[in-house]
Formats: sequence, structure tokens, C-alpha cells
Amino acid sequence: MRLITAGALRVVPDLDETFLAMNGDVLTTLDFGALLEHHRTSGAALTVSMRAREVPIDLGVIETSQEGLITGWREKPRLSYDVSMGVYVYEPRALQHLPAGACSFPELVERLLAAGEPVAAFRSDAEWFDIGTFPEYERAVEEIERRPGLFDA
Repeated sequence: MRLITAGALRVVPDLDETFLAMNGDVLTTLDFGALLEHHRTSGAALTVSMRAREVPIDLGVIETSQEGLITGWREKPRLSYDVSMGVYVYEPRALQHLPAGACSFPELVERLLAAGEPVAAFRSDAEWFDIGTFPEYERAVEEIERRPGLFDA
């Protein structure tokens, strides 16, 4: 059975203390100590590391009124979003909200929020690459070639 991102935690034994989990295709300079400290002081069941990411829109974005009149135009804007870095800190109580079987990470977050459990955000400007995609892998290789000591401990 495919358990997906969060559901796979059900098969890991002895998760009875605070723990860190991350996606296997993440390359980052994230300060894990600062992430853990932020998590502990937040009192959250789960903390999600996140980073600002700009998304270019290749088209003109039109804003309209309810009457169908154009109220604004932004030519090829760059939108900024906070995105998950794929690095998380869990309290064991977060796992109580996993359903039997498959569960995606976004689904677990929604379940925690619905149950009134706090979910914290840890903003970072650390280097971060999702090398599970070829363009991001190429970007990481280029950055490592440009700055050879980037990921040295």
C-alpha cells in the first residue's frame, strides 16, 4: 500500500519524542537548530519550514470589477508565495491525527488545523533546492559550482 508523505510515518517505530523529518529530495543550508528552537517555543504539534519563492507569470494579469470592467493590468508580474521547504518538526501528538492508510502532508496539516492543533511556520532565507525535479537539480549544480563551499558544515 502506498502511504504517501505523512502516512509513511505510521510505519516508523518509536516516534515518541519530538522529531525532524524531511523530504529526501531537499538540499538546503537550513539552520536545523534554529528550526527546533522555534518549534519548541511555539508549542505547536507541527512546524513547517518555509521560504519565500517568486513565481513569474508569463502573461498580462487583468483585474476586473464584478461588472466586467477592467480595473487594473499587471504585465508579466512576479508573484511571491511562502512555500514549504519539505523540512518539518513533529510532536508525537501530531501522529494521532493520521488516518489509517494513505495521507499526504497537506492533508495532515488540514486535519491538525481542524482539530484545533497549532501548526507553526518557520520562515527562512536559507539556500534551498528541491532536487527532485531536473530544472532544480541543474540549478543546484550550477550554484554549487559557483559557490563550492556552500554546503560545507
